[in-house]
Amino acid sequence: MPLQFNQSAPEARNLSFVITCDGRSGGVIFRYPGSARYMDGC
Repeated sequence: MPLQFNQSAPEARNLSFVITCDGRSGGVIFRYPGSARYMDGC
């Protein structure tokens, strides 16, 4: 199930800032049939 891209608040670590991001993709859309190939165990 896809999740929207989210950013948390910046956290100060040492002399830099860290921003944690979350996101997930739920699938792939192919606009042209035959434009991709699935290969397993190559």
